Amino acid sequence: MKIWKYLVVIAALLATTQIVDAGDEPAWWDMANCDFCVNMSSAPGLMDAMQWESHKIADGSISMVQMDEAHLGTFKKACAGMKATQEKAMSGAEIQTCGMCSAMGRAMMAGANVETVDTSNGQIHIMTSDNAEVVEQLHMIVQRNQDEMKKMMAPAHDGHGHSHDGHSHGG
Repeated sequence: MKIWKYLVVIAALLATTQIVDAGDEPAWWDMANCDFCVNMSSAPGLMDAMQWESHKIADGSISMVQMDEAHLGTFKKACAGMKATQEKAMSGAEIQTCGMCSAMGRAMMAGANVETVDTSNGQIHIMTSDNAEVVEQLHMIVQRNQDEMKKMMAPAHDGHGHSHDGHSHGG
């Protein structure tokens, strides 16, 4: 399962919003219980159809998601569901979030600037700040996503004789 591929979409749709963690530190990614993530994970085949990249830049992060044409409509519906979750949170309702979505929300509430560009086959998401502490938060999110993905991929690829530095299999 290619969980990492949808993460940029969550970031692209979050705006300054009230996000409430569900008690103890939540799992970094929680596809079943995060009110944002469930929009992507519940759409059959959507996450496997995404191509995603996320990178640290001098003043924040840049991410891109690309979809195949067959899943583009489903992607747009899932994005609309995440926007509805955002609006629910902004109205004061409590929502449950995973660690990644909570971190994104905290960065935005701390003043991260968010710019999303819809493309013909996905989205580009840029988060920046002139505040060094916020930039550090954004870099931490990118690094944690990369670290979590490495952990997730390791069991599936143990013993096939090479590392995944610089490449992935499929999708």
